[in-house]
Amino acid sequence: IEKTIMNISANKKIFDLLEIGMKNKDINDLKKEINSFEKNKTYELIAPNKGTLITTDEDFKFFASNINNNSKLTFELLYKATKDGEQASVFHSNCDEKGPTITVVKVLNGSKCGGFTPVSWKKDGCWTKDPSLRSFLCNLNNKTKFGLRQNYNHALDFHDNKLSCFGGYALQLTDKNLSNKNGICQATDYEIQNPSDLIGINEQNFQAEEIEVFLVKEKIETGRASCRERV
Repeated sequence: IEKTIMNISANKKIFDLLEIGMKNKDINDLKKEINSFEKNKTYELIAPNKGTLITTDEDFKFFASNINNNSKLTFELLYKATKDGEQASVFHSNCDEKGPTITVVKVLNGSKCGGFTPVSWKKDGCWTKDPSLRSFLCNLNNKTKFGLRQNYNHALDFHDNKLSCFGGYALQLTDKNLSNKNGICQATDYEIQNPSDLIGINEQNFQAEEIEVFLVKEKIETGRASCRERV
């Protein structure tokens, strides 16, 4: 049980199971419950030691259920603005050509939003299609998803001076967005009616407090755990 405890995530559900198990001294049943809980989790997080994440357990569950509800996913932290630097060049160095990703943004007013795309980020080019139509934006405070409008030609925007940019101007994170109010949110390309739907304030320009980007992979359960990029 000692080894099992060391290998499990620090999760309230786990601690509850441990407390019940220790009181009842039924170690075998406790192991079974812990294994069952771990097996039924919808995602696994891979995050280097970069401090506390703004992306919560509920956020990951929301993304997992809307990306692929039939498979367990892994989320690997690629970029955290307050630790890696707010420059667009650092974002592109960490995130370009990696595959499907989620982006999570904490706006200076405290609200959180984000988005998913199966298309790899790049620093060259301009508006880019998502033929799969799977890219989406979301308000993480109320867990609302906003899909692409019919004009999927503007699913993403690639530039060397920008970070994650969804749509023409639906959600644009630009260079040094933590220092300046130069983030952009407009009701274009994705199914938001006004900026407050997504970022919690009815203003087109905003400043970010934190930005996190995670690589998304499908976890294939075999004899040994493995992952693949297709989600």
